[in-house]
Amino acid sequence: MKRAVVFLLILSLLLGMSIVGCSKGESGEATTSGEQNTEVTTTTTDEVSWEGKNELTSLEAAALAYSEAVKWREDAVLWYMLPVAAHLTEDWQDTDIAFKWAILFVSKQDTKRFNVTIQGGKVINAVEEKNVPRISDVQDNFPVDRPGITMKEAGATAIANNMPSHITPMIVYTIDNATKKYRGQPVWEFVFSVNDVFYNYTIDGLTGELLGIVDKNGDPIEPPAAQVEVEPTESSEQSARLFISLLDSGQIETALGKMTSSVLPNEERRQSWSNCFATIESIKVNSVEEAYKDEWTSSRELYKYNLTVKLKAGAQPGLWEDGENIRWIAMEKEDGQWKVREISMNP
Repeated sequence: MKRAVVFLLILSLLLGMSIVGCSKGESGEATTSGEQNTEVTTTTTDEVSWEGKNELTSLEAAALAYSEAVKWREDAVLWYMLPVAAHLTEDWQDTDIAFKWAILFVSKQDTKRFNVTIQGGKVINAVEEKNVPRISDVQDNFPVDRPGITMKEAGATAIANNMPSHITPMIVYTIDNATKKYRGQPVWEFVFSVNDVFYNYTIDGLTGELLGIVDKNGDPIEPPAAQVEVEPTESSEQSARLFISLLDSGQIETALGKMTSSVLPNEERRQSWSNCFATIESIKVNSVEEAYKDEWTSSRELYKYNLTVKLKAGAQPGLWEDGENIRWIAMEKEDGQWKVREISMNP
């Protein structure tokens, strides 16, 4: 089975994203679907300033990361950038802004990659990647210090082709694309779910053209029909507590149904999470705190949970450990319902 979006999630994990779990997948090819309905104007500003800001646009984040990358290699080339979904602003389609970014660079000298993590307008980590090599060749026409078009401009193309504007997709700019047809060229990808149907939009990272839309198996799919947002029937905290209660009672399949489709893109990933949850003998909530509330949106909230976990006999610690566990749970509204988007050991 082809799995075009799994590679995106694995890359996110390798760059330190807060989704916890482990699985591997194979990519598949996509074919062009949909039409370009919006004109994109490429940003050509030579100087971009990030100073004094704790939320950065895609160009500002790229410029800050590049200032670190050239210390690693003078010929550093932007290769991948990801706005962490839990830290996107609600109006990212208009502002191009996120609070946290994961960005990496490569050079022609070898196949090594350099990871830069930005949070609150500052570089909090900059390190050479030890495990994952560059796959594609570095072409002379690749943008060096910024994406060819901004996240906002690429998003305009996706929205013009019926990506619902009220959702928070997983967004990534990449050149080592999971989809073989587009691997080796700069693209933006927007991954989301509507009515339990998974969509992966691929946008040309230089021109803003819609290249294709595929489902979770990498097969071409038509864009979703225009969506109307539905009010959730329960609060995000109530949904999170129900999720934990389901884990405590061993109702793993029902608990998986309380997670967003972006966390469970295919059966392999679903099984990985199921195996993680199967190690739990019991899990209780000691306390819960609202986290980063100033960054909350109408469709995204973050909580800090203090949990007491008891593992089953013989279970190895991983996502869960015996005793007190501090876990950050990001909730996202999907199809009008609050679901678990991320579980992490750090915010």
